[in-house]
Amino acid sequence: MQMAETDSFNSEELIKMSFLSGVITDFYIQLVPKLMEKYKDEQKVADILKTFGSRLIIRFQNYWTPKSNGIKRIIEETYRIIMRRRLRRVIEEEKGKKWIMVDSDCILCGKGSKKFKNLHYCTLFTGIIEGGINHLREKKGFEYLPKIKAETIASKSHGDKVCKHVITVVE
Repeated sequence: MQMAETDSFNSEELIKMSFLSGVITDFYIQLVPKLMEKYKDEQKVADILKTFGSRLIIRFQNYWTPKSNGIKRIIEETYRIIMRRRLRRVIEEEKGKKWIMVDSDCILCGKGSKKFKNLHYCTLFTGIIEGGINHLREKKGFEYLPKIKAETIASKSHGDKVCKHVITVVE
């Protein structure tokens, strides 16, 4: 793939890339233990991963904007584009206020992830969802989106059967 003269990717090139698979997944499963070793604080590492996910999607949205409307569809589309696979499901728990994202094939919790007491490897994805939707609110055509908070409540790396993230409207 060739870089544009401005040293940035055009949107078509970026979307064709396998954004968080392969090498990135291998890098990620080495990053989390190194962060745990450095900080020795699961909450601090979770906060770092969430911030990292938020920054990734905000940068990604410079080149890509979801075509979908509504939080459920935006979550599904974002997951499909970034993770390069389909999400198992998004359940609307409370109409317009709370959703549960269920992932049975999480590439972040895949082979080689080491279990830490209360740290979920896929916390990065809560940052992607929270940062992405909250950043979209600033773009024309997405002003209707509410501000949300996302939290990982279960993960395969933590010993659960599926990864689950709760998305809740905060304003």
